[in-house]
Amino acid sequence: MRCPAAWSVGLGGACLLSGCATTRPEDVPQAAPAAFTAAVDGRWPGASGILRGLQLDGERTLRSGDCVLYGLEIAQGERVTRHLLRIEVQRPRPNFVRGTLWFKPGEEGAQRHIPDRIIRPVELEFVLFDEQGKELQRSRSEQTPDWAFETSFLEGIRAANTGDVATETMASLRLLQIVNLLNADPILKRLLGEVASIPLDLRLLFRRELRIVPAFAAATPAAAAGDPFGGALGEGFDLPFDLTLNDSVFVRLSATVTEPRGPTATAAGIVLLRAQQASDPTRQIRLQLLAAARGPRSEWDEYGMLASCGAVDEGLGLAFAPDGRWVAMPGPRGTVELRDLAAVDPSVPLALRGDTGAVGDLAFLDATTLLVGRGASVEVFDLKALASPAAPAAELRPCAVVPTTRSVRALELGGARTCFVGLPAGEIQRWTFGAQMGQPDIEAVRAPIAVEARIGDAPAVPFYETPPLGFLAAGDDRDRVAVQWRDQVVVYLRRDGVWQAQPPQPFVKGSTRGQRWAQGLPENRAPMFDTLGKGGGFVANAPGTWRVYGGASILLLSVGNEKKPTRLLASGHDDEGAIVHGFDPSGRFYAFVAPGLRMLFDVTRPAPTPAAR
Repeated sequence: MRCPAAWSVGLGGACLLSGCATTRPEDVPQAAPAAFTAAVDGRWPGASGILRGLQLDGERTLRSGDCVLYGLEIAQGERVTRHLLRIEVQRPRPNFVRGTLWFKPGEEGAQRHIPDRIIRPVELEFVLFDEQGKELQRSRSEQTPDWAFETSFLEGIRAANTGDVATETMASLRLLQIVNLLNADPILKRLLGEVASIPLDLRLLFRRELRIVPAFAAATPAAAAGDPFGGALGEGFDLPFDLTLNDSVFVRLSATVTEPRGPTATAAGIVLLRAQQASDPTRQIRLQLLAAARGPRSEWDEYGMLASCGAVDEGLGLAFAPDGRWVAMPGPRGTVELRDLAAVDPSVPLALRGDTGAVGDLAFLDATTLLVGRGASVEVFDLKALASPAAPAAELRPCAVVPTTRSVRALELGGARTCFVGLPAGEIQRWTFGAQMGQPDIEAVRAPIAVEARIGDAPAVPFYETPPLGFLAAGDDRDRVAVQWRDQVVVYLRRDGVWQAQPPQPFVKGSTRGQRWAQGLPENRAPMFDTLGKGGGFVANAPGTWRVYGGASILLLSVGNEKKPTRLLASGHDDEGAIVHGFDPSGRFYAFVAPGLRMLFDVTRPAPTPAAR
C-alpha cells in the first residue's frame, strides 16, 4: 500500500484509544467497507421527521442552508446505540482569504509547496438526535475553508493510480481538515470517543500525536447493491485510512466517497463511514447518508452575484459573447466555466474540458465560437449545439486544437475570423480562420525577443520573458495591433504584405486599453471603449451608466445619477496587476477574474440589505 504522506492532527483534551503497546498496521485487520442499511425507518424512526429525500439540483458548490442527515450506529460488542446527525451549512457573503498551504511529506524534513488558493469560509451547525428524533446536543464549527468540502476525494484516488503526487497530496490535506474538524467539534469528538479513548500512558505526558494516513491507491469501487438512492449519488469508491497515535495504529476507517454535489459537499461527498478501534474491532461507529436538501436560495438568487474559487495557478481570462449570451472564465485545472447569461440563474456552469495547462486568455471569435488559450495550444469550442436553453450537455470538448510553440499569453480579436495570439518574449501572430477551424492561416507579426540569462559559471541561455497582462491590444482592424512592452507602446501595421513597427511611444501607467491602443497611431482614431480591462483599474459599460474599479476592492459607481451611491460589490484581490474584468455588451453583467477567484454580478440588482448579509 503506497502512502504519500502522514498528516499530524493536534490533540486537545482527552479523546481517543486504549492499550500501550505499539500496534503495527500489518497486525490489525482492515475496516470492512460500510454498507447501506435496509429498513431505515425501523432503525431511525425519527429520520423522516427531520429530513427526507435527496436534492442535488443547482450549483455543485455549497450554499447557505444546504443540509444532510446521517444515521449513526455506535457498536460496543453486541450493544448498539443509534443516533441521527444533521449538518447544516452557513455561508456568509464572499469574504476571500489568500493563503499558502504547506505540508510535510513522509520524508523527514522534506517540504512541498502547494499553490496558493483563494478560500471561502464555511460554518457547519451540528445537531445530534436520538433515533426517535429528540434533540440531544447542538454545536457550531469554527470557519473552515470550503475547499476541504467541495473538492473531491475521487481526484486523489485517480491521482494515486496515475502518479500525480501533487493532486493526491491535496486530497490528503482535505482529509486532514475534516479530521481536524472532527477533533475540534464537541459532538463529533464525543462520538469518536465512543470508539476509543486515550489511555493513561506516561508516554502521552511527553508526546501525544495523532496522525492520519490515507491509502488512496488502495481504494476500490463501491458496491452498487443496496444503494437506496438508485445511483443518484454517482460513482463511489471505498477509501481506507488510518488514525495513528504516537506511531501506533489507533483507529481504522473506511469511507465510501462520491463526487460532492451541492449538499453532499457538507461532508465532502462521504456517504458511508465505518470506524473501528484497532485493538478491539468490535468497537465501531457506522454512519450512512439518509437525506440531503438544498438551501432555499442560491447566491445568485439572493444577491445577484456568484463566486467560484480555486488555486492561483489556474490561469486568467474573461470573455463575453458578442451577442451577450455567454460568459467564459477559468475554472479548475483542465476546465473553463461557461455560463448562460440568458438563464434565470447562471450559477450552474457548462464545463469546457481541455488541456490541464493554465488558461492564458479567452476570446469569442463570434457568437458561437470560443477560443481558449490553455497551455501551449489554442482550443476551439463550437457552441452551436448549446443554442437551445434546454441543451442537456454538462461538459464540452474542443472541436479543434491548434498547437503553439509556447504557452499562450493573450488572445485579441482583430476583426471577422481574425485573432492575434500573444506568446512569451513578446511574440505576436495573426491567425485567420477559414472553414477548417483547426487549420488557421498563421502569420508572424512580431518575432520573439529572447533575453540571455546566466546562472553562475554556466553558459548563457535564452530566457523568454513573460509579457505583462494586457500587453496586447487589438481591435476591429486585422492589419493593426498595438503591443505594450517594457514601458513602451508599439503599433504594428501591415502594409503591402509586410508588418512594420511604428516609432515606440512611452507607456502611460494607468491609461486605459483604448488609450494605449491610440498611442502612436499615424492617423486620428477614436480609442476603443473600455468595456473590458486587463490589469485592473476602471472599466465602463457600453451604455455609459456604470463604472467599476477593480482592484483590492471592487467598487461600482453609477454615472450621472447621484441617487445611486458608490457601492462596494465585494472584496477583491491583493495583486491588482493580475486582474481581468469588464462588462457584457448590454452593460448589465460585470465579471471579475483574478488568480483563483472568479466573480459575476448583475449590477442592476439593488444592494443587499444589512439583514441579508
